[in-house]
Amino acid sequence: MSGREFLFSMQCRYKGDENAVESLQVFRDEEGVRQPFELHLLTPGFDVFCYALLTCQHTYLRLNCAERGLLLDCVQGEMHLSTDEDWLLQRQFLSFSMRLRTGEPEADTVDYLVDRMQQCPVSRNLRPIGDNQVVLAFVDTCGQSEKINTK
Repeated sequence: MSGREFLFSMQCRYKGDENAVESLQVFRDEEGVRQPFELHLLTPGFDVFCYALLTCQHTYLRLNCAERGLLLDCVQGEMHLSTDEDWLLQRQFLSFSMRLRTGEPEADTVDYLVDRMQQCPVSRNLRPIGDNQVVLAFVDTCGQSEKINTK
């Protein structure tokens, strides 16, 4: 038996001065096909866990951006999790590309946001993961790969 791979992505738009969610779409990659993800009573438990991790990280990202005066227009996020055969997380990769409505990130903004995201309740309850990466980028256009400021 081998490990498992989970790939989730999201697209979000915001409003107001606290980065309130205006619209949110979440997707799960299933056998190479991107499918809309919606929670329901028959959603597999590990998929619920993955969704909880992604949305917890996203919540801390958007709220801490607002605290720093960075008002978001849109964010595209991706999360790739790898487990071993016993379902234990071996790798976590999170990436969020953000376009701002207003505000200018300072030099330490990305470090600050990554640190705060690690304080979300789901992340705080994970055992240490050997390969754990978070990439944040401020971009000119949502969906564009050109990065202005990354960590």
